[in-house]
Amino acid sequence: MGEFVTNVDNVTATKPEIGGAVRTAPYGTPLPTDATSELDQAFVTLGYITTDGFTNSNPIESASVKAWGGDTIFNGETGRSDAFKAKFAEYKNAAVAKVVYGEDNVEVNTDGSIKAIHANCEEHEKRSWVIDEILSNGDKSRTVIANGTVTGLGDINHKEGEPLAYETTISALPDEKHKNKNGTPDTHVTYFA
Repeated sequence: MGEFVTNVDNVTATKPEIGGAVRTAPYGTPLPTDATSELDQAFVTLGYITTDGFTNSNPIESASVKAWGGDTIFNGETGRSDAFKAKFAEYKNAAVAKVVYGEDNVEVNTDGSIKAIHANCEEHEKRSWVIDEILSNGDKSRTVIANGTVTGLGDINHKEGEPLAYETTISALPDEKHKNKNGTPDTHVTYFA
């Protein structure tokens, strides 16, 4: 057994990439395979997100079997979900509104500003997502979601003195084109540089 070595350089915090950390493109857009390469031109930046940053929830679901007498004799994984949550602060950004409500539900003026948003029950389309971060020591981190769909929208509080924002949940699904070395489809991949 090897010697256990601690390294304070492995402890890090994060801040967003300058110019916008969260980008999205239509599903099937060529994806990066590292933390620094230039993104395909189809990716659009979704502007500021609030100081909460984003949250990744990737819980393991399991089931236990108990023996007569109460001892747990088996624990088995039964599934895993993968979701990302962020609060997009640019309420009047047409690209953000199209992600939240669906491409066909946002009317845009000739200058790119929002003319109207239609809220309805149309399903959201699959999209690809990239989240770029700068770590404490200047290293970069890039999370790539090949197949993500908006599956949740939090309350939009219309309150004096508070900015309007879209608290959005993106569910990452397994993607057959992106697999680990064992051939298991990935829900997301994080690259470092």
